[in-house]
Amino acid sequence: TYTPTERGRVDGVLTLGVVGEDIANEVPLTGTGVAPQLQISDVNNQLRAEPEENDTTTFTIRNTGSAELNASWSIADPFNVTSDADISLGPQNTTTATIEFAPTDETEQSVFEDLTIATESDAIGDEQVPFEGEVRQSSINVVPSSVAFGNVTTDSGATQQVTVINTGTTDIADLSATTKTTNFRIGEGTTSTSDIATRGFSSAQRVTVQPN
Repeated sequence: TYTPTERGRVDGVLTLGVVGEDIANEVPLTGTGVAPQLQISDVNNQLRAEPEENDTTTFTIRNTGSAELNASWSIADPFNVTSDADISLGPQNTTTATIEFAPTDETEQSVFEDLTIATESDAIGDEQVPFEGEVRQSSINVVPSSVAFGNVTTDSGATQQVTVINTGTTDIADLSATTKTTNFRIGEGTTSTSDIATRGFSSAQRVTVQPN
């Protein structure tokens, strides 16, 4: 029986003789241990998406060994594998896998899960590939948080300025600015709302009071 413990060629000798006789024969033995070998490349571990939307990444798996590689992969929600769950790769062959991050409204802002690649090879065992998911949320901050106009003469006007800051983790496609009473209005010259489309940017909004 030949039971290799590692890849590569092994040489040996089988000696056969007759008990009590000066007779012996040597039989050369050779064997080559083969095994699959897993190589993972082109991995983007960080995915970002808004709730009820998704982000995907595709990476490459290569069998760099000398035997067939049989494996399956799995990952916990809100990630999932959109490729076939089971793979079979011959020596020096490659395939790709696609991971999807699909958060819901209940998903925490940051999620960490491992993709488990379970192989049938004792030489490899199971491989873990970490993934991080970021849930993008819309959020704004207004500075100052309140505006006091003080005493303003009727039939005249006074203007104050507030700054709206995009403090969320996603772009804002549409920002509205309104007032609830006719005495206050959004003044002319207000900075375009597109200025805060990118997170971290701000927009100046002018508010005017006109007492009756």
